[in-house]
Amino acid sequence: MAYTLNDICIDVCLIVTFTPSGGVESIVSGGEECGSSPSIVINSDGSITITLPFVACYRSY
Repeated sequence: MAYTLNDICIDVCLIVTFTPSGGVESIVSGGEECGSSPSIVINSDGSITITLPFVACYRSY
């Protein structure tokens, strides 16, 4: 999709953490803290964190 001058875009990321006990926590965050590439990290407590950065755009009129 081509973006025009009236489109507003923001950096967003979805961070999902799976814990060994079967719990799941998800966070939607904005800004530069997530980087530009997806990542999977296995933490020292055995949990797994998946980070998915993307750009969300909408058209303003």
